[in-house]
Amino acid sequence: ALFTNSPSAKLYDAIEAYLMEALLGVPVAPQPPKQDWTPDPARYVGCYTNIAAKYAVEERDGGLSLHVNSKISVPDARGTLEPHREGVFTLRAPGTPIDGQKISFHEGEGPHTFIRMGLRMGRRAR
Repeated sequence: ALFTNSPSAKLYDAIEAYLMEALLGVPVAPQPPKQDWTPDPARYVGCYTNIAAKYAVEERDGGLSLHVNSKISVPDARGTLEPHREGVFTLRAPGTPIDGQKISFHEGEGPHTFIRMGLRMGRRAR
């Protein structure tokens, strides 16, 4: 098991890449390539929560934005969600550790039930 305490998954990703190569002699599988798609905001907009944070996804300026409000004394974060491939976005928050991190949404024919940000998941609260 690998445990890190970091505001983003970047530290975990770097350690995993090193260990995979050093211990197994294989690289980490690459991220799937970007695909053009147009998200339906109604499937993503809402409030998601877990024990450590609240994630508010809003429609703003023709796109989606994300506000992460920490419940554990980590600074709040805000950014825009850039479509990457269906159900997956790249978080754009320049100057923060979470810039470039992938955000994914899971389950649900209509609105999604879960948001995944790095190593954490939140469940839709409304």
